[in-house]
Amino acid sequence: MQYQNTSPAEYHRSRSPVMAGMFYPDTDAALRIALNRYYEISGMQGSETRTDCNPLGIIVPHAAWELSGLLLGRAFSLVRKRPIEQVVLLGPLHASTQEGIYVSESDSFETPIGDLWVHKNKVDEFLSCSTIFELNDIPHLSEHSLEVVLPWIADAFPQVSIIPILIGTSRTNHIHALSRALELCFSDELDKTLFIATTNVSAHYDNDEAFEQGRRFLELVQTGDGAQLIGN
Repeated sequence: MQYQNTSPAEYHRSRSPVMAGMFYPDTDAALRIALNRYYEISGMQGSETRTDCNPLGIIVPHAAWELSGLLLGRAFSLVRKRPIEQVVLLGPLHASTQEGIYVSESDSFETPIGDLWVHKNKVDEFLSCSTIFELNDIPHLSEHSLEVVLPWIADAFPQVSIIPILIGTSRTNHIHALSRALELCFSDELDKTLFIATTNVSAHYDNDEAFEQGRRFLELVQTGDGAQLIGN
């Protein structure tokens, strides 16, 4: 976390990377080389993109890029040409026993290729939807589930603002409140909004079990079975 004195009465709060140099490159040049390489091996290099679909959101892993880069490249190739103005980022909170849904207090999130600014008005609107939601930077400072995706956003959509949300709960009423809030805040702005959810669907399993976990997850997503997704 860094604070920049922008005026005698104002401080800029910036969330610094904690996984740069470990999960992904920590310099501008090396990071852009890595991005281009993953786009290339995913089948979409340079400025090319898929034109046969226009998804409102993507689900991506948040593992180290050496494990997740191919899937990240494929996912971002589907959306990188959309005229996006804001990105809603949803990720799990790993290192906490607290149950809650946490929105960052930071004004921006740093990446090696440029900062991404938080959409403060949208954050306030989201927070007003439920007392379950909490404005709290502490969970965000050491959590990597959103950070791993940020350079991809900064590369594809350098001018967007972000709404970073960490989910530390699987309680049904909390997830329903989150769903309702997202609908209230963004249903009239879908043309300029991208939703990104991060999850490692099949970590810590052997190959057969990992593929089965992934297959089951996709099946639940495609059928819209939210109750089973929460339960699993």
